[in-house]
Amino acid sequence: MESKLIKEMSFEDYLHIKDDLQTKYDDFWNQNILKGELENPYSKYYVLKEDKDILGFGGFIDTAQDMEITNIVIRKDCRGKGYGDFLLKFLINEIKDIYNQKEDVFQRIISLEVNETNEVAINLYRKNGFEEDGRRKKYYENRYDAVIMSRKI
Repeated sequence: MESKLIKEMSFEDYLHIKDDLQTKYDDFWNQNILKGELENPYSKYYVLKEDKDILGFGGFIDTAQDMEITNIVIRKDCRGKGYGDFLLKFLINEIKDIYNQKEDVFQRIISLEVNETNEVAINLYRKNGFEEDGRRKKYYENRYDAVIMSRKI
């Protein structure tokens, strides 16, 4: 993992992956949604790189109630190598740093949602201290529940 670098996602990074989002990463995000997230002043996105090769990306949004991890996506051919865990731990540390700069924070919570069928991600989140808080019934494809998870900092 030492040769890997995480840096804030640039517009050039976005241009590099936008046409491959649905084939090389996942089919639930499209380029317009990701572009909108990059343009949102309350969102922060990061890329996991090896040289100029983007292995994955992830981000979070500062909401009024908490910090919400909006996604962690590892390129399909790079999964199962610990990159998701590496990126998640990085995002948690970035969120801790932001919370430490705020004076008026009532609760320091990170939340996220994940498709109930994504057992790999659910196990990753549990391993990193997230617990299930509830569900959004039939949220994905009007078929699968969204599992709402959170952890305190």
